Amino acid sequence: MTNSTYTVKDAIRTLQELSDSYSLNLTNSQIEMVVADLYLMYKKNEVVNLTSIRSMPDGLILHAFDSLLFAKVISEAIGLNQRARFLDMGTGGGFPGIPLACVSEFDIDLLDSVGKKVNACNEFVDELGMSDRVSAYHGRLEEFVKTSGRIYDGVTARALAKLDILIEYAEPYVKKGGYLFFGKANPEHEELADASKVAQMCGFENVSRETFELPNDLGHREIFVYKKDKKSRVKLPRNNGEARNHPLANR
Repeated sequence: MTNSTYTVKDAIRTLQELSDSYSLNLTNSQIEMVVADLYLMYKKNEVVNLTSIRSMPDGLILHAFDSLLFAKVISEAIGLNQRARFLDMGTGGGFPGIPLACVSEFDIDLLDSVGKKVNACNEFVDELGMSDRVSAYHGRLEEFVKTSGRIYDGVTARALAKLDILIEYAEPYVKKGGYLFFGKANPEHEELADASKVAQMCGFENVSRETFELPNDLGHREIFVYKKDKKSRVKLPRNNGEARNHPLANR
């Protein structure tokens, strides 16, 4: 782990300041748990490649704080103090799913196609004492819905794929009235147009688009919120690879 001089106290103090600046309304215990998760991830990153962001201060912003922006948006949409069930698609090192669990009462499933990342996430969850409501699973998005049969109140994804593809992946998992929360950096007009088309096909309405500037000039973030209000006109999921190789937006 790099930045060994960057202490836990430094990270907690920084996140407390950011919580105040961005009106995240986090408690001290929530902040401490999010920082504990980040340090667990960086320790594991020494032996399993979970992130290419080697700097702990940058990781605090680009992983932990970035994930907490999801919590802010989700809180405004449905609140955090209920036992809603969420799916975090392509969770990687557990973001945004584990920090979201740290600051909410949600039951969260973390899904990734890389087994080593899934094993690492389950280790973090156990260490944090959240294994009663948070679990990581190894599988592909097109297949997990068939084997699990699970339907969720909300789905998250962070920098995983284009918006139209994310909407297709998520549709089979979300109940009517449920939400999608997708994080992006700087989506281009074509991506937004494709997302609008596919959202209509899959029964979603874009109800919010929240924008943030990350501190320390670390980038621009947007979180797109979709609500499922109709039945999909397309039978989903399709076979593995179809969403990326033959996007619905091209129909």
